[in-house]
Amino acid sequence: MKRILYLSHYSYDWQVDELQNLADVAATKNRELSITGILITFDLLFFQIIEGPENNINNLFKKICKDNRHCEISIIQCEENVQTRLFEDWHMKIFNLDSNPDALEYSIKILLRSLIKTYKIIGRYNHSGILRKIKAGINPAEIAPRRVKKIVMFADIVGFSKISEKNPIEKVVEIISRFFENVTLAVENQNGEVEKFIGDCVMASFSATNPAKAINAVIDILRRTSEIFIPASAGGSAQKISCGIGMAIGSTIEGNVGSGTRMDYTILGDVVNTAQRLEQLTRSLPFSLAITSELKDAIAEDFTCVKMGTYDLKGKQNSVEIFSVDLPETRKPTA
Repeated sequence: MKRILYLSHYSYDWQVDELQNLADVAATKNRELSITGILITFDLLFFQIIEGPENNINNLFKKICKDNRHCEISIIQCEENVQTRLFEDWHMKIFNLDSNPDALEYSIKILLRSLIKTYKIIGRYNHSGILRKIKAGINPAEIAPRRVKKIVMFADIVGFSKISEKNPIEKVVEIISRFFENVTLAVENQNGEVEKFIGDCVMASFSATNPAKAINAVIDILRRTSEIFIPASAGGSAQKISCGIGMAIGSTIEGNVGSGTRMDYTILGDVVNTAQRLEQLTRSLPFSLAITSELKDAIAEDFTCVKMGTYDLKGKQNSVEIFSVDLPETRKPTA
């Protein structure tokens, strides 16, 4: 058997009789499919547990995901090869914690509310790919490391040390938060993943199967960054911030690394180091983007690339040919 615990939000404010009718209809259908479980509702949220034959549970959950009466569905736990039911006699029992003053049920409501708040906080502080796996019912700690070809990107604010020295803390935090938000949106809009924030730098990755998406994300990042201004000081004028971006394509090791007390789900490999070195190199280039020859070859059909020269990068035994993408967004303004 299989058991799924999931959480979702109301699409609208359900009435008590609607909720009971939902449970009654579900109980009738579930009895025919040998499915049991409970439905707990509170604070415009559904918390449901369903258990039964694996195929029946899979089919039911597909229907649940398509039901427009609720949204933001997240699997909290998915158990397979279940031997014993938790709710042998309940084909669908409903508990409305908002309308029941019972002390025990009120305590459950407080507990669930706290767990949901913690779940959301953890989601904001973790790798986006990890959160997606958790929502799909996958335990990230059990994922074995694997080799995967990826495009790795580093994006860093130019001159951030001076910005942080010359501006109030609140303004510095506002600038870097907006930069992180813009980069995250641009990356995720192109199906990429933000791997981590390192100081004022963002490390992200994209699938190697569609390199044009990675370049489109770069264009969006540079466009959004050009709209962030450092406030004017006394007698001066507001100043745009800028960023440098390095990108490389190649084999990475993706998986869990760390110690017994702290783990990190990340990507490792020479391509990561190369992308970081390229980002640093952009400070001396006429373009804000630097890419490797391998990535240039991968995007040649979609973008015009220009050679920046051959450079010795730290950690590389041989010199590396460096290119950029010739676009208005990638060209640095001339004095």
